[in-house]
Amino acid sequence: MGWRRFVPADLGWYAGWFQDPELHRWLGPVADVEWLTREPHEPVWVLDDAGAAVVLELTLDDGTHGFHGIIGLSVAPHRRRRGLGRRAVSDLLGGVLEVPPGAWVAFVEPANTAARTLFRGIAASERMDAGMIRFDF
Repeated sequence: MGWRRFVPADLGWYAGWFQDPELHRWLGPVADVEWLTREPHEPVWVLDDAGAAVVLELTLDDGTHGFHGIIGLSVAPHRRRRGLGRRAVSDLLGGVLEVPPGAWVAFVEPANTAARTLFRGIAASERMDAGMIRFDF
């Protein structure tokens, strides 16, 4: 199981994940290939385990915010609740991915219990920010 960058050929299987109502509700509809392969400040990473298991969408600070952001974390519907989301965030924070060092945040809708549970177990702090829960890492 290893990380690699999202490529245009990934769009077919990734779009299939969005047939899942839970994934579609929180992250859908699936973005287009231009969005998912944007460079260089918003990389998209794939945790590949004999077929993709996690897609991690990021935005890198350009010096204006003071933090990088996790803007999407998708786990293959048939692979949920096996620790893959936690591994993705752990790998990100642990320097496994080729991204600049720095502070990270994630903004989550209050009703998204799965994301809240995941990030509460990892984040250093959380607070409300413009109607969203902000998790700081």
